[in-house]
Amino acid sequence: MNLLRSMSFRAKLIALCLFLSSVSGVISAVAINGLTDVGKHNARISEKVMPKLEELNSMFLEYRRLRISLRTLGIHGISKEDEVAAIRDAEDAIAKYNKHNDAYVALGFLPGQKELYDKLNASWLHFNEVGKRALSHHKSGDRAALTALFLKDCPEAAHTYTAAVQNLFGFHEDVKMAAVNGSKNEQRSTERLVLLFAIGGILAGMTIGTLISTRVSRAISNVAGTLAENAQQVAASSVQIAASSESLSQATTEQAASLEQTTASLQQISAMIEKTSANAATSATSSSESHAKANEEHQAVEEMMTSMDEIS
Repeated sequence: MNLLRSMSFRAKLIALCLFLSSVSGVISAVAINGLTDVGKHNARISEKVMPKLEELNSMFLEYRRLRISLRTLGIHGISKEDEVAAIRDAEDAIAKYNKHNDAYVALGFLPGQKELYDKLNASWLHFNEVGKRALSHHKSGDRAALTALFLKDCPEAAHTYTAAVQNLFGFHEDVKMAAVNGSKNEQRSTERLVLLFAIGGILAGMTIGTLISTRVSRAISNVAGTLAENAQQVAASSVQIAASSESLSQATTEQAASLEQTTASLQQISAMIEKTSANAATSATSSSESHAKANEEHQAVEEMMTSMDEIS
């Protein structure tokens, strides 16, 4: 937990992805292993059980052909053609039985199968011997011996063979059902393991995701709180700036009014200066005129003095 707390957000996401990938890998491995075991059971059925069942079933069909052919030979008044056909079918059935029997043996034996096969093979050899005796009696024309054979020896041999072949069929059916049940059990076991790992992975992923999201939510909440606090500070600063702007605007307005007053005063002063200049110009003109008159009067006085001197 401390390690998770010390990890960065990016590292946590990578760890979560790796964990989910690991869970997926385990589930895939379990599923593949289960499918492999199921495949083995199915392969045992398809490669071992079914071929043996097919060969055993073919052997049983050829046995039935042989028995039907022998019984045909026991029919009174049988035609020569039917007789030849029955003998030919009997010999063909024996040959094909031996062929399927060899193929059956070539497939190998499972534990417990060999004993049942030996009993079947012994009963077949006995029935085959009875069939050969029936053919011999038919060829010799010994109807009494043939009839006695069909009434006693043939049914007993047939009963023994049928019981033996049914036991061997039962053995293969048991093997097949065991393989089928093993395949089903393996499939159920695989499904349970996959479901268990899937649920565990989901719960663990949700736990880790909740922890990460909680940490992220807290970090986001802290950032949001900080932003809100900064926003409040900015708002307060804005109010102060607005107040300062208003004060500055008012000061600017007052300065503008003062400037207007100063301008008016300057205009008044300028007017007064202009008026003073005009007055000065007028005074200068009057002074010049006075000075000219004073010169004229001084000249007149000097002329008068000169005249007075001349008179004297």
